[in-house]
Amino acid sequence: MLQRYEHSQGINTFISDSNNYLMSVNQCHSTIVEELNARSNPTRAGQMEAYLRHKFPFFGIMSQERSALLKQFRSNGLDELSSLDKRKLVKILWEEPHRECQLLALAWMMKWKEKELMASDLLFFEELITAKSWWDTVDGIAPNLIGKYALKYPEHVQATWKEWESHESFWIRRSCLIFQLRYKQHTDLDLLQHFIRKFKHEKEFFIQKAIGWSLREVSKSLTPKSLTPESLTPKSLATESLTPESLTPKSLATESLTPESLTPEALTPESYRD
Repeated sequence: MLQRYEHSQGINTFISDSNNYLMSVNQCHSTIVEELNARSNPTRAGQMEAYLRHKFPFFGIMSQERSALLKQFRSNGLDELSSLDKRKLVKILWEEPHRECQLLALAWMMKWKEKELMASDLLFFEELITAKSWWDTVDGIAPNLIGKYALKYPEHVQATWKEWESHESFWIRRSCLIFQLRYKQHTDLDLLQHFIRKFKHEKEFFIQKAIGWSLREVSKSLTPKSLTPESLTPKSLATESLTPESLTPKSLATESLTPESLTPEALTPESYRD
């Protein structure tokens, strides 16, 4: 049961609902917004708004305080909402003007277990990425939610990649590059290489940054010792004419990826600009 807060001398105490029933989505939404608003810090809000180039208004609540509040909400019944109601609540919070509403919703979704993901969630995640888009939400959704989804529903994402690689939103295209950030040695190098080839000529800053980021992350796991027939397909291995000495940062976008060529020092976003 989600319980409301009562503010008393700056200390939060929980007031149990005497009817002992789970709040509706609208009630949960109202409670969350009220609690965020009650913690507003105008000075900090101005600083946070400036950090994100004044794209969104803020209450002025830092990550640690939001995490503590989310923990309280979850311990008092937020996770008891049905799967559909959870997604309804996220969408409502995404429509709120203050950025903390989206950031708290994102932090909550990142707590969801893989078994809680639904086959229809890929469209849901796409809607979130393309609404109020900026790196602070997109870079949480792609590796933490879409990354989990792709592992659970591999058959659903194959056709989607074709659509997303030509999507009008560069935030969707960026997601193609970074959804595997948590995969480490299990990264699909052929797929990553495909997206790098597709996007390497784009001038968009956030695409070029994503190329460098994705390659730096995979380079941390793909060492010579970790290379096995199971982790890399023959297609992704070096070709007859390809040697570690011939690999340069620019050539990585067109040649096959090898562990010798994937070093943090060599992989910078600027390396992929033409």
